[in-house]
Amino acid sequence: MRAPNSKIVLSNEGIRILNRGITPALSNYLGETTVATVHSLEDVLYNIVCIHRTYCLSYPRKPEIFLPLREAEFVREPTSGEVRFRALAVSDVDWQMFRRALPGVFQPLPGGAHGVSQN
Repeated sequence: MRAPNSKIVLSNEGIRILNRGITPALSNYLGETTVATVHSLEDVLYNIVCIHRTYCLSYPRKPEIFLPLREAEFVREPTSGEVRFRALAVSDVDWQMFRRALPGVFQPLPGGAHGVSQN
């Protein structure tokens, strides 16, 4: 993707997905349909969940697309046996944007903490 005398930056570096191998097989299995076979390294790193947060902290012009959580846990109610997922969002995230995007089954934690609980 980079021209011979171009500056080395993530948007100029890329990967090419071949028609055979693990990547197209995994893509097919997951039902992903993309006609693009060349992707910039910038786009690839931005879309990998376990790298995304670090990428966004390093390049703040890109918005976060995954809600970074802390203190994630499954909690079992002793009386009913019902299990809930509970987690806190990190403090420096656009909570209002993520709250609007979450499904209705997620409820804010009591006391106004930035976190969610799901039945």
